[in-house]
Amino acid sequence: MSEANQDRAITHIGLLQIVILLLVVATAMVHLSRGVLLGVPSLRPFPLLFYLNAIGYLFLVAALYLPQFVRFQRPIRWTLIVYAAITILLWILITRARPNLLGYIDKPIELTLIVLLIIEDQQVRLRRR
Repeated sequence: MSEANQDRAITHIGLLQIVILLLVVATAMVHLSRGVLLGVPSLRPFPLLFYLNAIGYLFLVAALYLPQFVRFQRPIRWTLIVYAAITILLWILITRARPNLLGYIDKPIELTLIVLLIIEDQQVRLRRR
């Protein structure tokens, strides 16, 4: 990757990135706790799915800001946006959005995460100009 392209990527952690990191950790912890509440992973798929969801969030946010992956930041960011959107959509489809305190806490976190990731993407694009 050329130096000019690296200048367009996020190469430092600012307030926006800290908030994004905190939101990802929060939603990962919610999903991890849901997996624990549903029991030890067994043949039942839901605990395992919650664990995998938490791991996916943490992996994607780590990849987003690790210097080794700086040239892939935009695709990783959009993968994280789609990942959060799919998580919300599946929650709606599986639970029919029935009342669940953790769900109602987590979905605004995920929506805020999506919005902030889009804002971050726009900021990076504006710096290119």
